[in-house]
Amino acid sequence: MASQFQHVRPGDVISADLINRLMDKVTELEQKLGDVGGGPTTPQIITSLDPALQQAAGQPLTINGTFDFPLSGNVVTVGGLPIAPGNFLPGSDASHISFNLPDSLLGPVNIRVRRNSNQQEGERQGYIVLPPLQSTVPSPTLVADSPSAPNPSLFANAAQIARIGQQARLVGTNLAANASLLIRFQTGQGTFIDYPNPQAVPPRAGAVINTANTNSNQLVFTVPDIIEITSGAFPASVVFQVTIPGATNTASISGRVLR
Repeated sequence: MASQFQHVRPGDVISADLINRLMDKVTELEQKLGDVGGGPTTPQIITSLDPALQQAAGQPLTINGTFDFPLSGNVVTVGGLPIAPGNFLPGSDASHISFNLPDSLLGPVNIRVRRNSNQQEGERQGYIVLPPLQSTVPSPTLVADSPSAPNPSLFANAAQIARIGQQARLVGTNLAANASLLIRFQTGQGTFIDYPNPQAVPPRAGAVINTANTNSNQLVFTVPDIIEITSGAFPASVVFQVTIPGATNTASISGRVLR
């Protein structure tokens, strides 16, 4: 079929009619492409990465997008290596999947997420994995409390159950009084609300660390007012995440909190 558009030469006047016909043609082609796809376009599976371009092996990477929930309904691979859902970091939900990059990766890799619900797949190519960071500060660990832990009856075991406004403790190794403690409340929709979060409305205050009773094996703190937890409710699921300044990795453990 002959084209309805004629080529123009230098010096020719480009009329409004020609521009309008070009715009109409573009709209027609977009509609045809939508028809070939079988209907409305679906949301992009991977919308962005954080950090955007590169990250060191062993450090956290967050994939932003639209994912299946529960998160076990997604298949995540980095450089061909599968990332098990059990390795997703606290805060991962239907819009964010976070995990530590495997130590064995190096150089440009492809990142893929496939949703099992519809077998759709998103991909980002050429993400740069840098060599692992070197640090002389040992990374913390958190473990379930036990009778052999120091002062087993002095403070509530936060990895089992703790109460708002009361002191509790986390047990592990390489802990310190200068640690930062993030508490993540898990909503019924599977998303997380962070304490502290001064940008939230209303602002969420964090835990206060009891430096006098904190040592390398236990972190003692006062549980903050988690406003989403109401009186008389069942214990709420939270995640405790400890960061030590200068350490390469953070430590996380699940727990429950009552008002």
